[in-house]
Amino acid sequence: MMVVDLTLCTDGAKVEIRQAAMGGNPPAGVDIRCSFNLADEISRSLGLQPYVANFVNILVDMKRVDLIKEIAAEFELIANRLSETEVATVASMVELEPQHLAEIAKRVQKLIGAKNVKLKTMIDKSLLTGITIRYGNSDSKLIDLSVKKQLEEIDAQLHLGDIQLVG
Repeated sequence: MMVVDLTLCTDGAKVEIRQAAMGGNPPAGVDIRCSFNLADEISRSLGLQPYVANFVNILVDMKRVDLIKEIAAEFELIANRLSETEVATVASMVELEPQHLAEIAKRVQKLIGAKNVKLKTMIDKSLLTGITIRYGNSDSKLIDLSVKKQLEEIDAQLHLGDIQLVG
């Protein structure tokens, strides 16, 4: 996690910002005016719309900035529902190229009949090779195209009861 020191307050006080999604309330000893200046500067640097910046200021004022991750997640769910977008999580052992992700999105869209598909990616070193795709409510559906899955299936077949040799 990267920590950035910014001098944005009118009194010149330094304030630590934890870059991880701006989580947490203002540090102890930082007055709200200083936090508003900080929130305004962050909003400008991220190019946030004025109503979003105002909302961030309200969260700072109400000392509820720690809820920003949950609020953003809920907003994303609502926006996806309204735009008929299915979110799928693609896991692979290595980072996938953009053209591969575009092809995966196209195939997932066709397979599940979604109007739109948004892919999130993650690295899973346990896969060996191949990919897994999770989608649906709470990632309840799985498409497993990994070698790990194939090896597990072979292992299960080899251990299906006692093998008797005829001889």
